[in-house]
Amino acid sequence: MGQVKLLSTYAELFGRHGLLCAQVLVTKEDFRDRQHYLNMRNCFQELLQRKVIPIVNENDVIAVTELMFTDNDELAGLIAAQARRRCLGNPDQRGRDF
Repeated sequence: MGQVKLLSTYAELFGRHGLLCAQVLVTKEDFRDRQHYLNMRNCFQELLQRKVIPIVNENDVIAVTELMFTDNDELAGLIAAQARRRCLGNPDQRGRDF
């Protein structure tokens, strides 16, 4: 329930500015397997070319406990490295952007 409401809120807020967003669910395995990694990178590139903002979150439904991200900072760091960016927006639970 939380993810649906969160993405709906993002869609509404971005929509006010004429922007679209899309949820992208990933697991740590997506960064370990070369083909998954390349597919994910291509997905992000395609979304950004179409001016769609990817909202990235861990896919908790299929993530194995040992392979879960320690926190959103770890996930943001991997995404930033993949996108060759020095920083990304990473709102915390209180809606602040770091």
